Amino acid sequence: MDASAIGDVAKNVERIGHMDIPGGGQVTVQGDLAFVGHIDPPAGTSIIDISDPANPRETAFYKTFGNGLHRFDFDGTYAYLSTGMEGYARNIVVILDLSDPANPQEVSRWWLPGQWVAGGETPESELRFECHHPLRFGDRLYVSYHAAGMVILDITDITKPRMLSRYNYHPPFRPSTHTYARMPFPLDGKDIAVVVDEQPGRPREGQVPAFMWLFDVSDETDPQPLSSFTVLEEATPHRLGDLSPRIARFGAHQCHERMTDSLVYIAWFRGGLRVVDIADPSKPEEVGYFIPQPMPGTETVQSNDVFVDEAGRIFLIDRFKGLEILKYTGPAGQQAPS
Repeated sequence: MDASAIGDVAKNVERIGHMDIPGGGQVTVQGDLAFVGHIDPPAGTSIIDISDPANPRETAFYKTFGNGLHRFDFDGTYAYLSTGMEGYARNIVVILDLSDPANPQEVSRWWLPGQWVAGGETPESELRFECHHPLRFGDRLYVSYHAAGMVILDITDITKPRMLSRYNYHPPFRPSTHTYARMPFPLDGKDIAVVVDEQPGRPREGQVPAFMWLFDVSDETDPQPLSSFTVLEEATPHRLGDLSPRIARFGAHQCHERMTDSLVYIAWFRGGLRVVDIADPSKPEEVGYFIPQPMPGTETVQSNDVFVDEAGRIFLIDRFKGLEILKYTGPAGQQAPS
């Protein structure tokens, strides 16, 4: 059967709109502007204005090294980068001051011991010991570090990031730590962090597909795993068939990073969008999903990133092609205590 003939598969999620657009690695929204960072050249970055076309221009350029910038967070003044830098093995954490957008200034950097090869350090492993991306929550950075696990940095003094903890579950789990995001309020009396692993493009035989973890970070010096959530491959109509698992992955990848209630929105590659309620962090429960139909010219979906704006609109970008604008219609998540 033609994959595009399957149609959408959904529960408690409705489509608001759709845009035929080259595949994207990241989508973020501010007001009426959606910014899509594309994966393959020459697409670059698309700015989608729902109400008025915009005319962006470059105000400054900040040079990095290696493969350059991978992903970042921004609080309005400081940018928190995962990037290659000269003299370091793979990506590290770099903090930039962008209070003067035309003149970016490095404030500090942090790396795992072993990454500063120019300084005589030796990487502790040949696996991907590198920063995936940092996320700021108050005076902390929650940093996903691929095969090195998860790191919490104290940035009370932003010029001197200090490690509070590192938790690494590699091995036995091979999928790398992709996202480390903290809930903005306690659940069941605990401070909770959501950790999403990334399904690799080259899975090993018998390897467990990437999934989501929930951690108790009430003591940030000693994070503890509470539970996990996964999806069976039978949940998607899009089969691997003759496709390479490198280009048609099934497993977790990325969640919406700024949660406002107990609902977690996760891009799950061939599994589309999954909506999980973690009100009881010991028993995460799926309450909705949306698996788009593949765009013409593609054989499957690869839902890569998800963003939820202040109006509750869900923006789901596909690694191959297409942007979905969705709305969750299921049971409401738990809100912050008043």
